[in-house]
Amino acid sequence: NDGDGKGFYIHEGDINKKIATKVYNELKARGVNVKLQIASGKSEDLNASARICNKSNPYIYLSLHHNSYNGNSKGYFSMYNQNDELGKQIAIRLANSIKDNGQVPQRDNRVNANNYIGELSHLNSTTRGVLMELGFFDNLSELEKICSNSYTDYVASHLADELVKILNELR
Repeated sequence: NDGDGKGFYIHEGDINKKIATKVYNELKARGVNVKLQIASGKSEDLNASARICNKSNPYIYLSLHHNSYNGNSKGYFSMYNQNDELGKQIAIRLANSIKDNGQVPQRDNRVNANNYIGELSHLNSTTRGVLMELGFFDNLSELEKICSNSYTDYVASHLADELVKILNELR
């Protein structure tokens, strides 16, 4: 999309970077050994993040995104790999941790069937992969919400809290 016809342009990467940086900072503040990985641009292939991630072999891989569909879609959800029961439970917990945000509704979580999402399906077998779509930026009402500091702060704080709980339980 080249804009909204009024001279405005938003790129998913800008929204993703804002929330990912906030989650990263929240996790660092809680003492979590975390790495922030930002795509270098639209031309980077979808599996690059998994290849980069695999070099560190983390226990949990969390990829934060926003979606575009038809202008009326709304909500957030998480995805996990098929046949990864622990990854599924982590995805459910992360999605549930932000359900009371009051701005963006929760949708049903989804399985990464047939390895459709390459960045999840190319992770090391020891890494639990979760991809979260945190809202629809082609829905102008939802775009305003997902770009707000209140939504970003809420999501980052609650995701970080839940990730710390999960990591402490798995140790």
